[in-house]
Amino acid sequence: MSYKKDLRLRRYFSSQIKGLVVVAMGLFCAGAVYAQSTSVIRIGVYENPPKLSYTDFEMTGIFGDVIYAVAEREGFQIEPVPCDWQQCLEMLEQGQIDLMPDVAIDQLRDRRFAFHRVPVLRSWSQLYGSHDLNVRNLLDLDDLRIAVLKDSVQDVYLRNLTESFDLSTTWVSVTSFESGFQAVIEGRADLVAANHHFGDMRARQLELFSTPVIFQPSRLYFAASRGGPAEPLLPVIDSYLEAWQLDPSSPLNQSLERWG
Repeated sequence: MSYKKDLRLRRYFSSQIKGLVVVAMGLFCAGAVYAQSTSVIRIGVYENPPKLSYTDFEMTGIFGDVIYAVAEREGFQIEPVPCDWQQCLEMLEQGQIDLMPDVAIDQLRDRRFAFHRVPVLRSWSQLYGSHDLNVRNLLDLDDLRIAVLKDSVQDVYLRNLTESFDLSTTWVSVTSFESGFQAVIEGRADLVAANHHFGDMRARQLELFSTPVIFQPSRLYFAASRGGPAEPLLPVIDSYLEAWQLDPSSPLNQSLERWG
């Protein structure tokens, strides 16, 4: 190998190494600056296992595992704040909590809150009911009562969809997915709309029927109050998610395996 060629290779590899060092230092400094700027992040927690739950004064589930792993690496504390879904969103907008897990982005929420780029989970919604219901498609929802989480993406989407088909559907607003399933068990609703993570689990437990009516695929994120102390954390979350999605032994993939 000629001296000039060897020199060019040395310069090339030197520039690549310097670039990697700069990126690593950038991530380290971003985390260090964030950790110094705040010590406690208040996170809203509503009941939506296996994605999210409040157990023994701690946040559990997939979103809980992810944010605790980030907190451990970035040096901040987590204060879980139990609340109902709608209450959580209102508290986030008012700055009474800093971060809210398990939020799908729509136009209104994109204006109200700040989001990171890389989704924690991908999901879809589904309808669940008793086995004696003959629900095979959207048109079978005519004259049925459907329990929906108030102001959720399922609520808005299903109302618009059934109206567009001129279906006569009665809506039973509930404050949690669990109360929606209880409404079906108690006969106050014929069907309940829920994300498939919670719905499949609860339907098995209550021996309910998972209908073939599947709708609204979604991507789920952490939402932060705009201008709040958790907003600078969002790009930090992205950096971990990008790495963890590629690593089978990462906290994210271990959590997905644990919670199924």
